[in-house]
Amino acid sequence: MGGHPGTTLQGYDIQFGTNHMGHALLLLELLIPLLLGTASNISSPPRVISLSSNGHGHAAALPPGGIAFSILKSSPPELSSVNKYTQSILVNILYALQYALQYL
Repeated sequence: MGGHPGTTLQGYDIQFGTNHMGHALLLLELLIPLLLGTASNISSPPRVISLSSNGHGHAAALPPGGIAFSILKSSPPELSSVNKYTQSILVNILYALQYALQYL
């Protein structure tokens, strides 16, 4: 949590890029095709376990409306490092929920 301010090479806030975008890309590009292929060849469905932290518990400290999608491609100084971390963890949880709805 916290860390140095900055952005990824793609322009995302470093917290969001590290905690969410990298994992989401690996899941979409590498793991989902493997899981779908495996699911068609075995009787027991494959599973995905998604881990997070209690960081989402600070969501009440986020700006009104929750995740500030409009500023994820920057590292705005007006958001504290805790808020940036909270957004990245909350997005992970929402992503896992959406993944479950789509593939279960």
